[in-house]
Amino acid sequence: MGCGSSSPISAVATAAAEPSPPVRSAASPTQPTVATGKPEPQSVVHIGPAKAAAAPAALPTVAQAAPVATATAADSTPMPERAASLPPPPPPVAKQLVLVLGGPGTGLSEQCALLAEQFGCQHLVVGRVMRDAVLSESEEGKRVATLLNDGKNLPAELYAAVYQRALAAIPLEQAAARTPLAAVLLDGYPRTVENYHVFAAALGAPVMAIVLELSDAATRDRAEQAEGELYDEEAFLKRLGGFAKRTAPLVSVLEANGVPVHRIDANGTDAEVHSAVCAAVRWGATLGRA
Repeated sequence: MGCGSSSPISAVATAAAEPSPPVRSAASPTQPTVATGKPEPQSVVHIGPAKAAAAPAALPTVAQAAPVATATAADSTPMPERAASLPPPPPPVAKQLVLVLGGPGTGLSEQCALLAEQFGCQHLVVGRVMRDAVLSESEEGKRVATLLNDGKNLPAELYAAVYQRALAAIPLEQAAARTPLAAVLLDGYPRTVENYHVFAAALGAPVMAIVLELSDAATRDRAEQAEGELYDEEAFLKRLGGFAKRTAPLVSVLEANGVPVHRIDANGTDAEVHSAVCAAVRWGATLGRA
């Protein structure tokens, strides 16, 4: 090679031998500064481990930070000692099912309404229960609507399913346990032996039954007064015979299965019959809503 040119190796060696230009600090005259009342720290670039400055103290990481008294996912699992200190939840209040039976003219629904008003118990009328099921558009309600629209009878299993949902929707507080507040008056269902067996299998047997009894003569007189000119003797006898055909076997089944049956003479006034019902069930006039 000629003298006027240098090799790549010598160029690298020359560059390494030349001192590095000083690094201008933030306070250099060629850089604008901001008046803060404090001297700006010098920006220094150190080359090599010998000139490395001491690293500032590291900020605490999440693992190093002091524990904070906040709820975490781990706190959601109760400790054994914490779980042992909590009392168990109270058992659900058992509903006391009371089956009320009565033929035409006995004032069955009126007596149920009087009991519900005085003692605060629930009154389930079969027609109202079925209507509410249809309006709720539940699966059971849709089946009820379809069968009724087709003019078909409702199967006993469907009745039981509808009543099961209706009873589950009745809220009861612990204070209502074993009082008339927990009583549910079943008005109009079940009223046949077949319906009763399916109902009892799904929801349990009633704690008692109230049977309102009325003589045929008194029943006819009340029907004539209620219907006036529309009274039809043939239709009346058909209703009377149908009730006797359904109810007599059901009452026998209730008694055979150990269900207490209270037979009430319904020939008196509503007030007299109500007093007789209260005396039979022994609820007393002081129990009920406060």
